[in-house]
Amino acid sequence: MARKRSLFLDRLQSVLTFWQQRSKAGRRSLLLASITALLCILAAPGFATLPQPSAIGTHPPLRYAQQSTVDLVQQGKALYDAGQYEAAVEVLQQAVQQASGNVVNQATALSNLSLTYQQLGRWQEATQAIEASLKLLQTSHTGIDSITLQTLLAQSWDIQGRLQLAQGQAEAALQTWQQTTSMYAKAQQLDGVSRSQINQARALQALGFYRRACDMLLQTLSKTELSCETLDRPDNLTQFKQELKTQPASVTTVVGLRSLGDVLQLMGNVEGSRAVLQTSLNLSQQLQSAANIQAAYLSLGNIARTQLTTGMLEQNMMRLAQATDLDRATVNAVLPLIRTTIASIQTALNDYQTAATLASSVTITTQAQVNQVSLLVESTQALLQALQVFSPQQQALPILAPVITELKLQASQSLTSALALLPTLQTQLNSLPANRSTIYAQINLARSLLKLSNRDSGKITRQSLIPNSALPTSAQIAQLLTTAVQSAQTLKDTRAESYALGYLAMTYEQNQQWAEAQRVTKQALWLAQTNNATDIAYRWQWQLGRLLAKQVQTTPGADRATYTDAVAAYKTAIQTLQSLRGDLAAVNQDIQFTFRDSVEPVYREAVRLLLQPGDGTAPSPEDLDTARKLIESLQLAELDNFFREACLEGQVVPLDDVVNQPSAQAAVIYPIVLPDQLQVIVKVPNQPLKLHTQPISQATIEATAIKLRQLLIKATNADAEIRQLSGRLYDWLIRPIAADLGQVDTLVFVPDGTLRNIPMAVLYDGNQYLIENYAIALSAGLQLIDPKPLARTPLKALTAGLPDPPRDYEYLGKLPAITDEINSITAAGVATTTLLGDDFTRQSLETQINAAPFNVIHLATHGQFSSRQTETFILAADGPINVSQFDHLLKSREFARSEAVELLVMSACETASGDDRATLGLAGAAIRAGARSTMASLWQINDRATAALVKQFYQELTHPGMTKAEALRQAQLALLKQDGYSQPSYWSAYVLIGNWL
Repeated sequence: MARKRSLFLDRLQSVLTFWQQRSKAGRRSLLLASITALLCILAAPGFATLPQPSAIGTHPPLRYAQQSTVDLVQQGKALYDAGQYEAAVEVLQQAVQQASGNVVNQATALSNLSLTYQQLGRWQEATQAIEASLKLLQTSHTGIDSITLQTLLAQSWDIQGRLQLAQGQAEAALQTWQQTTSMYAKAQQLDGVSRSQINQARALQALGFYRRACDMLLQTLSKTELSCETLDRPDNLTQFKQELKTQPASVTTVVGLRSLGDVLQLMGNVEGSRAVLQTSLNLSQQLQSAANIQAAYLSLGNIARTQLTTGMLEQNMMRLAQATDLDRATVNAVLPLIRTTIASIQTALNDYQTAATLASSVTITTQAQVNQVSLLVESTQALLQALQVFSPQQQALPILAPVITELKLQASQSLTSALALLPTLQTQLNSLPANRSTIYAQINLARSLLKLSNRDSGKITRQSLIPNSALPTSAQIAQLLTTAVQSAQTLKDTRAESYALGYLAMTYEQNQQWAEAQRVTKQALWLAQTNNATDIAYRWQWQLGRLLAKQVQTTPGADRATYTDAVAAYKTAIQTLQSLRGDLAAVNQDIQFTFRDSVEPVYREAVRLLLQPGDGTAPSPEDLDTARKLIESLQLAELDNFFREACLEGQVVPLDDVVNQPSAQAAVIYPIVLPDQLQVIVKVPNQPLKLHTQPISQATIEATAIKLRQLLIKATNADAEIRQLSGRLYDWLIRPIAADLGQVDTLVFVPDGTLRNIPMAVLYDGNQYLIENYAIALSAGLQLIDPKPLARTPLKALTAGLPDPPRDYEYLGKLPAITDEINSITAAGVATTTLLGDDFTRQSLETQINAAPFNVIHLATHGQFSSRQTETFILAADGPINVSQFDHLLKSREFARSEAVELLVMSACETASGDDRATLGLAGAAIRAGARSTMASLWQINDRATAALVKQFYQELTHPGMTKAEALRQAQLALLKQDGYSQPSYWSAYVLIGNWL
């Protein structure tokens, strides 16, 4: 920032010094050179006093600057660079008076004065100064040529846009910067056009329009025709990375790249974001721009933190939680993963620390430290959760002792570091101008402190990490938020005020001040709704529903009206969320967001309220229907979040319509996992919904499912233990509804939570597995994509197989039986086109997909399904094809051919180890493929067993009247009866998703 100020003020001094010595053309050239740097000054907005515009006086024809004006500007520059803004104001006010009668100099001095006021947080004076500058240029411009005038107006409008954005007026800022862009274009100032487009993108981000912002930035900075939606594809990303190497070292480029990196992170393109931000950092270092170096480290820290909080930390803690029932080798394998996670936390903290220690901007220093606290608190929470699991097991499992010691040490260090930052942060927050950045910093700090003061305080005390008295109190948090509310009210920033009030209400909620919590929540909601801020409103609709539900649960004799109001609030919150569908990232980036914390609980709490009214009454049929629709909406929202866009579009048919067809003979089962109960809703043909409740806790269900899955994956002789565990699941899920299933031959599950990781075929009734009595399919929701029976004449398949993985993936192992697997499909009478070995590349797959009408695509290769889009892939000879790229291949077919893919088969794949939501990637691949049905393996099994199952499946599939679900059932039964493959680990791994007909 210091460099940007210097650029502007040094050039301005040149203009003032030499203005009298130049011809008209020369004067114009110098002036344009000077004012182009104004937009690069990134100032924190503020308030201060300025004489009324009328006091500035009338403006005679343009006169040239006196030397005393140059002296004043130079003095103001020195004070501004030194951060002595009050003194700079006095000097610049004198410069304004000294330049009286010189429209160019006075207007520019007023613009600088507005910037200085913004640094001080003196909004009214900043507004008056910029309006005075604009008034001079618009009414007293006699003698100024058109290009100079256009450039001066663009410069002043840019500063006005910054002022508007800093005050929370993003829409006004966007309109102002659109004017700026147009004016710079008229003045043929291409760099000015770029700067104002970058600023427009900042306004779009503030409004939650991240895709539009990203595309605008990409078009501004790139000469290619790439779009942000396709930038994560390997070839596009490689092309863009090459272009990044040619970016010029300019402040405009640095700021634009940083903005692009930030928005790419929000859209889930972590690799692209990191590449862009690293380029921004490198160019900042070339320019020796301390402020931009500091901002780049802040953004890089945010990337590392996002990866940790949404991926690595969560998954590795899940792996550790699963280690309680495993052997020493497994624990020893898991511990390095946890150490890697801890090292990655330190990497993010180092980036934040670097940003904080670069003293160019107190605002960025404060933001970096607030983010440090947030990451440290999140780390402490995850570590405490693991300690809560393992500490009671230490005596029974001595191998856990070193794990517990390490986790406790790291939790203590994280918590101590977080608390140590608080005094400095409080001092810095008090010294910052009252602008939106400061308010959001206060809110985010309060959110971190709320997590410590409520949910984890008991765990901290039990683990003896620190005395409970050292934790922040509710009163301290409330005071921090009250200050934020007051600042927002002063600024008339209703978005920021809504956020601050909502979290203040949460503080009252944690303190069990229910009435006050409801009152303040309603205030926050009213502000969000009047501001048309749906991304904020849903939070407070949800919070109001939660508060009303607690009132029902905790108040004896609470009336039915309160329950009705609570349900209504939840429904409204979900409707608001659904209106954001396709852009859940629109939740404000400045207020930290994760799907698990900010979206999923809304749905689950609403379902719990519907199925457990609290007054002893049973849920109505309408409530049952609403509950299952909410679970479907949640699963769809998960997929939207997975892909960062709406993913289920096109012609869909409700499951009920398919089940009610006379020929369907299928039932749909919806297990819903609540914290203290398992609710099972069943739909049988032409019958109303039925509900069965089991008093089984979520923890018990998860422990059973995790252990069963571990045994299945191991493929060891553990049939007795597998039957015991799968028998429990049968008792919970099927036995209570068995009497309702007498007239059906197919069971369609819409599984929830950890149950999504279990093949329902393995459920055991004491004598038989479920697959021995029913064909089984899974559905990602209550709708199917254009369900029709498989057209068997002719059955044409594109088959692709990779027996030998490429060099970088040799650790996955060879799959020699894949050749037999592919040949068996042809032998079953299916017309096949085959890509085998080195012929199976991404390009060849795309070419063949578009070349002929295939109704089956069969991919026999290594692959992985994960809850993270970038880690969901299939392997080709030239490397992995991730789910988005695969989606692109199939979408390219849509433009070339109209025939649907009836069946997509992905053999030799597996769900990511330790990822409790890995089947999200499988569901995502199935839906995004656009195939009516998808068959895949949940874990990798012996490739010869796979070949045998695939051979039998296609033989069955060619029989007239055979459904896909029944064909899979017969193939699994054949394997179950075959010596060597009778263990459930071999035959149960395959699942069918979507249309079972």
